[in-house]
Amino acid sequence: MKPEIVLKQYEFVRLNTVKLLGGVSEEAAVITPEGFANNILWNAGHLLVTNELMMYGREAEFTHFPQQYKSLFAGGTKPVNWPAEVPTLAEVIRLLNEQQKWIVAEFADRLEEKMPKPFITGSGMHNEFYGEMLAFSLYHEGMHNGMINSLKKLTK
Repeated sequence: MKPEIVLKQYEFVRLNTVKLLGGVSEEAAVITPEGFANNILWNAGHLLVTNELMMYGREAEFTHFPQQYKSLFAGGTKPVNWPAEVPTLAEVIRLLNEQQKWIVAEFADRLEEKMPKPFITGSGMHNEFYGEMLAFSLYHEGMHNGMINSLKKLTK
């Protein structure tokens, strides 16, 4: 597969994520409906954090946004455990837009390159190349977009 195909899909998916988040109020973004573990802000922040971890490695220090985002949005975290101060949805949306640009800038010519360490997802997907990691991130982002869409309907 040509690398530009994956990049085109990534740009499309991220644009749709940002569109989906558009119009969500800061108040609605932090509502966790009964029966749900997370809210819209968590899902948006989770996409930001996990894309960073997928592309730069689980041990990587965040250089594009605060390191504490990992303790807020990584897998297994929940808003019920958040401190009083968390980023706004507007800030996370801004970073999602920026992240798409910095990942394309950094990895566009490296998608066929092996990562220093394979990334094995929680569901067992074994990724060795940056391109397959970016392609997997599209599946992951689509899953969370479905959750964001459901949460939007429940928080109106």
